[in-house]
Amino acid sequence: MNSVFRAVFKKRKSSAPKFAEIKQIPKEVSPTSGKSANKAMKNLKITFLNQMTIKMDISEESASSKTMGWLLEETKRKIREMDKTGKKSAEVAHIVALKTVAGILSIDYLLTLPERSLEVLPSSISLQTVLGAEGGENLVDQPLSLQDFELCGRIGNGAFAKIYLGEQSLESILNLPTIF
Repeated sequence: MNSVFRAVFKKRKSSAPKFAEIKQIPKEVSPTSGKSANKAMKNLKITFLNQMTIKMDISEESASSKTMGWLLEETKRKIREMDKTGKKSAEVAHIVALKTVAGILSIDYLLTLPERSLEVLPSSISLQTVLGAEGGENLVDQPLSLQDFELCGRIGNGAFAKIYLGEQSLESILNLPTIF
């Protein structure tokens, strides 16, 4: 068993030096303004239902003034523009958030903060839309209670309470009425 771990986790020797030289890349300067012609851009690729793809290029300057809430609304607007027939209007209405395709939790969290600036996003990222449930508005009215869980067993004692392991019951997930 040890040999398996050693084979999987052994250090691989690299032929590249540990410290590579950093080369300065000269920026092109436009003759009229004296400013650099290569402005830093954020390249966003947003996928909707694996059918439509929106590409947005946002300059670093405007990214500092635009927010995640703006990005979500702009995504909805562009999808409506692309959907000439109006067949996807119901799905567009159910877009509640954006998330990374790669599942990067830190960026997924930042995407949920509508007032957060776009400057925290990497220079190139792929996102996808998140659709809410059709009847999701009614679920908020029903708070979770102890009856929504099946207790699996007692884990231990805390200073002020007993600690149990619980699993959300299938009836509460599917919103089925319980019959006693």
